[in-house]
Amino acid sequence: MKNERKTEVLNKFIQRKSLFFLLPALFINIFVMIGPALATFFLAFTQWNGLTKLSFIGLRNYFDIFHNISFFQSILNNIKWTAFFLIVPMMLGLIAATELSKISFLKGMYKVIFILPMMFPKVITARLWQMLFFNGRIGILHWLSQHGLTFLDYDLLGHTSTALWAVAFIDNWQWWGFLAVVFSTAIDQIDKNYYEVAKLEGASGIQIFFKVILPMIRPTVLFMSIMTIIWSFLVFNFIFIVTQGGPAGSTEVLATLSYKTAFYQFEFGKASAVSSIMSLLAGTAIIYYIWIKGKGE
Repeated sequence: MKNERKTEVLNKFIQRKSLFFLLPALFINIFVMIGPALATFFLAFTQWNGLTKLSFIGLRNYFDIFHNISFFQSILNNIKWTAFFLIVPMMLGLIAATELSKISFLKGMYKVIFILPMMFPKVITARLWQMLFFNGRIGILHWLSQHGLTFLDYDLLGHTSTALWAVAFIDNWQWWGFLAVVFSTAIDQIDKNYYEVAKLEGASGIQIFFKVILPMIRPTVLFMSIMTIIWSFLVFNFIFIVTQGGPAGSTEVLATLSYKTAFYQFEFGKASAVSSIMSLLAGTAIIYYIWIKGKGE
């Protein structure tokens, strides 16, 4: 009984000490993240241009943005962006990860190459692709169109039907390699006996992927899908750097709309309302993830 009592006291001491070490992170979350978030939700119910006196106007900002065509166009673009990143980079990452699992020689080098684009600053990446690839005068596509491939003589960033997908392509160049490394790490944890049993049963490579690999790494795929949804609704950097929401609002998303409303029109209340809706949409994915984790999936 004495030993059990000592163990219980020791465990309580360790728990209290652990809470003490969590305080810095808790402090950062409260004052750096939660504080500005609450301030944003508060400003969404006010009218303020950053200089004059702040006045409370209730839900008027939400009524105004719900009557704004640009707002619904931004949501639609966010949905398109999300759909693209849930399909293209996820598929590329899974395919590359599956192929990586089949090799052992220089696997680490391949992973470094895949993840290397993530090391470049987004500003540099966006500008390089914009100038070297999509530029209508000196870009690679223009050069190829002048040397026989005339169908490439098309300004992808200048047309409303292709601008969003062109920017998404630039972002995907950074993102899919990171997914490949994450999925590859998850695949490496699978017991090799599963592969041996599947091969003895006569399973093909595709059957092994769908019946063994995919079910075994399902938690990782699910988590990265949720993170992709969240980041897709918060996307800002690539779009603002390359197109700033143009042409004709074809690449406008909630984040760029909120930024322009705040710093171009100086309507901080409306900008906060847009930001709160953006946070709500992204937060829905987090709630869904917590819910399915709670169900043991």
